[in-house]
Amino acid sequence: MGRHFFRIVRGIDERDVQPDRVRKSVGAETTFRRDLTSEADMLAVLRALTDQVCERLHRLKTAAMTVTIKMKYHDFVQVTRSKTLSQPQQQAYEVFPIVAYLLHHPTGPAHGN
Repeated sequence: MGRHFFRIVRGIDERDVQPDRVRKSVGAETTFRRDLTSEADMLAVLRALTDQVCERLHRLKTAAMTVTIKMKYHDFVQVTRSKTLSQPQQQAYEVFPIVAYLLHHPTGPAHGN
């Protein structure tokens, strides 16, 4: 295993690239110059990102079964929240309420507790 990790940490990987593999996820993310502190600002950004993802889903002729949001706090602690849906969704008006719900309903302990 030592040889394997030695090569991996140096970016040495002899495996063939498989560019036509089946896509398992579609996402969008962004980084901000300043931390977002207002709920309205967070929801506005999440709305735009949801729109981007749903446009990609439509273009790829696929739909979401799990919705995930990832947030990074000012201290670089990262939190990920997900919800698996009962039916695949592709439309932003169907997906965004789930995204907004995830913003307010952590599945584990809240940050800082």
